[in-house]
Amino acid sequence: YLVMQDVNHQLFTESVFDEVLISQTDEDEEEAHRILASLDLADFSDRHPQSLSGGQKQRVAVAAAIASGRDIMLFDEPTSGLDYTHMLQIGKILAGLKEMGKTVIVVTHDRELIKECCDQEIRLADYNSVAKANQS
Repeated sequence: YLVMQDVNHQLFTESVFDEVLISQTDEDEEEAHRILASLDLADFSDRHPQSLSGGQKQRVAVAAAIASGRDIMLFDEPTSGLDYTHMLQIGKILAGLKEMGKTVIVVTHDRELIKECCDQEIRLADYNSVAKANQS
């Protein structure tokens, strides 16, 4: 599952709730509500995704990824547009996905997010070389 940096290209349903619900293999409304609540989105479940702030849209896309239950998830700048509190929240959620046995790949410039949720790091250095840095 891919969460793009510009989530406007992947949010297309009529409500935040539907965005999460259609991502599930088997629709589970209770689980969809739980996921939305975990991302502070419960109060927005009936809103159109495009009516939300950038950070809220980002969290809706993350909620859809979680709801998908996929084994491999790629997040491109998942904290763009988020305040510090929600950045930490996303970091904890991504770390939790890893603990559930999911493969989570994060592309980011956010050093604090990396510290929060990543156990392996690959850095692009000087635009032409790769430096590995393990955090474990």
